[in-house]
Amino acid sequence: MSWAGERHRTLIVTRFGRHRFAMKAADIMSTDLICVDPATSVLDVACLMLNHDVSALPVVGSDRRLLGIISEGDLMRRAELGSDRRGAWWLHGFVDSTPTAADYVKAHARTATDVMTRNVVSVSDDTPIAAIVDLFEEHRIKRVPVLRDEQVVGIVSRSDIVRALVSVLPATTTKTTAADDVLREAILGQLRPSKWWHGADRDVIVTDGIAHVWGDARSAEEADAIRVIVENIDGVRRVKSHLSVGAGRQD
Repeated sequence: MSWAGERHRTLIVTRFGRHRFAMKAADIMSTDLICVDPATSVLDVACLMLNHDVSALPVVGSDRRLLGIISEGDLMRRAELGSDRRGAWWLHGFVDSTPTAADYVKAHARTATDVMTRNVVSVSDDTPIAAIVDLFEEHRIKRVPVLRDEQVVGIVSRSDIVRALVSVLPATTTKTTAADDVLREAILGQLRPSKWWHGADRDVIVTDGIAHVWGDARSAEEADAIRVIVENIDGVRRVKSHLSVGAGRQD
């Protein structure tokens, strides 16, 4: 069972002269959520990620209380792919690669409840952005579910924070033109079909012909491949990559 949340993204910035209230999770979170229940099959989880271009799904009970989160990282060590720890033959002789019971369950389980990460870092809807950024850095994660009365109401990712930044920068700083908007769509049109542009936590912002690429990359080589794709698009004056390589367990 899954729920497709109302397609809504809200950004609220209140200004009084030169002062403004600090934005909170509720102001920037995405409420376009795809959640799954614990009995959802691993196949259905993988299909939902691919079909909705997301890299993680909250796992919730019938009352929408958060039980865990299942991400692309949770699906990497699978027996079907030969990527489970017993199948990682090249590790033998370097580290103790003997699979644990938990490794076995993760590699062979058929439902979300056995594959998901249970110790999820989450925030309330009134958590300030500064505290969310601290959590991202402390736990090396890319997103946090947002809870209200213990129920999942949204999710905040790195790209949500970047969008918040763009919304509050002075107009003289972000000179985004109609041509920049067209160039951004051209860049995304090249990136989306590539095998290195995965998940909904990435974004491109173009200002005065300079392409800023935000999000995460699985490796330095992947980040380089993305940069080169963008560099080869007509109209791009320069590429500034802000891709973060690697992530924590809740990835």
